[in-house]
Amino acid sequence: MSFCVGLVGSDVSGSPSPAIHRAAFDSLGLNAWRYSAIEVGRGALPARWRELAATHSGLNVTAPHKEVAASLVDQLTPAAALAGSVNTVVFSSEGALGATTDGLGLVRAIERTCTAVPHRVLVLGTGGAARAIVAALIGAGSVVMVSGRNESAGRALVAALSGVGPGTVAFAPKTTRAIEPVLAEADLLVNATPVGSNSLPGQSPLPPRVVPATGSVVFDVVYRPRMTPLLQLAEEMGCTIVFGLEMLLEQAALSFKMWTGQEASIEVMRNAARAALPSEEGLRS
Repeated sequence: MSFCVGLVGSDVSGSPSPAIHRAAFDSLGLNAWRYSAIEVGRGALPARWRELAATHSGLNVTAPHKEVAASLVDQLTPAAALAGSVNTVVFSSEGALGATTDGLGLVRAIERTCTAVPHRVLVLGTGGAARAIVAALIGAGSVVMVSGRNESAGRALVAALSGVGPGTVAFAPKTTRAIEPVLAEADLLVNATPVGSNSLPGQSPLPPRVVPATGSVVFDVVYRPRMTPLLQLAEEMGCTIVFGLEMLLEQAALSFKMWTGQEASIEVMRNAARAALPSEEGLRS
């Protein structure tokens, strides 16, 4: 008997996720498990859902399908319900369970770098990943400011997440005047947008001439390239930087546990990811 899991998304051919999970399966002797990248175009996931449910034990879900997946599963975890998005699916006889590992993945990646999750946080972005990240940070007790160009989405995020944990959340427009004073006081800056990725290369998610505070922690969810324009700027400012690949690995380990019931080695996954990603994407220690 074999168990099939896979990554569903648009343009997933270059993802390191298959290599990451296959290495983890091999290291634990889980020879019956298979992981593949499954190309599904925008808007096509509902038509493919029944087929995927019949042939797979679980899925990872990436852009542009996270919000759609949340509407297709039979049950949502509390974190996924708060985020309104799903990046992990478990299929069973009881139906499809949708979860998000975005928020907890970021928290674990930060905790590997810092002694504790920073208290004052600026999160750039208002989409599903940002919502999951903000929910996790609020749960950890952080004071979070969310900023994005879509003010209605930002204020909806704040309304949905206010009061869900010991921390707090508010919204600031993505302007120099609004962001500069927040950034000057922030212990942690998180880019939860695709700006700076290979699809939007050479760009920083910050307004022009706005820089993170020296000594703060800067995290970018983008992992291709590894050294994004934001992380380059942060390093020049003397900040502690956390690469997006670290969040991807933590997310992968959480998904792996949900499917198999076993703990994957982050180091095994990290080595597999580094081997799978092109060297020109800035991989370094």
